Amino acid sequence: MQILLLLVLTVALYFAAAFSGELIASERIDRQVATISADIERLRADNKRLKASVAEASSDAFVEREARERLGLVRPGDVPVVITNVPTPAPAPPAPAPKPKADWENWRQLLLAPSRLEARKLLPSGV
Repeated sequence: MQILLLLVLTVALYFAAAFSGELIASERIDRQVATISADIERLRADNKRLKASVAEASSDAFVEREARERLGLVRPGDVPVVITNVPTPAPAPPAPAPKPKADWENWRQLLLAPSRLEARKLLPSGV
């Protein structure tokens, strides 16, 4: 009777271990599916944006605008206007240098200013 009980427990333990392994593998696969689904949605949005860009770039208005702005081309009958000798704005004046302290002020600050340790003692404990 004890051998039969031992055999049944061994088989049950085997099935429990196999089931837990399958459960872990299933969780891992579910995470991969979620990650890949998010990537697919991101790529679909990129694809939609790129298709819109291609559609815009193939329009006549886009081609004309790029030819005028980037290449400087004009239509027949248009008069090109080139602006030369454009006055450059005057550079901003440099910021005035800070006025140096007098020597006596530097010595006074060095000798009479409270040390950091004393300043900490003067501050309230919550600060």
